[in-house]
Amino acid sequence: MAAGIELFLETVEQELSRFGYAVYREPHNTTFEGVSNGLLYARSSARYRLGFARVEDHFLFVDGGIFPHLGLEALRAIYEHFRMIANQGFRTPPALRMQIPNLVLVIVSGEPFHMELIDFVRRSNLTPGLRGEVGQWMLVDIRSHRVTRLDLSRFLLGRTPGWLPLSKGAETLVGVIEKALKLLPRVE
Repeated sequence: MAAGIELFLETVEQELSRFGYAVYREPHNTTFEGVSNGLLYARSSARYRLGFARVEDHFLFVDGGIFPHLGLEALRAIYEHFRMIANQGFRTPPALRMQIPNLVLVIVSGEPFHMELIDFVRRSNLTPGLRGEVGQWMLVDIRSHRVTRLDLSRFLLGRTPGWLPLSKGAETLVGVIEKALKLLPRVE
């Protein structure tokens, strides 16, 4: 693993731990068996109230170096596996939930991302039709310090299901990620 990604992950781990998240390095050895490119997994230590729901954050960081070789479908499969594991802690059927997981798949790379992936991330609200969870992807290019995420301005805030936890999860992560990126040299 590149030294830049390692420093980035160490800082993210420290910051999320400071905010009370349970953080696991190399989650493919424990929680996310089968996700061989998992770098870090973080879960909020307790569910918190947000609007009418109680929310539990789940953040999975993966190595973005696999995308050019495996493609968007491989990343979708990782996200589906991530969803399955995060939802195991919720016994109520998704459509009836007042407690929901907030999932963010963070794809970290030392190389620029393909426009296909950038466009997908900006426009894809991964909240399923039955609700009961919210989800999004983020891209972190550690060389150029670019963070790409769901463009929430495209949604009618207050009317789009899940917009409040989606924005809260993004706000938390972007602050942590930007702090970690400041420790790394920027390469344009």
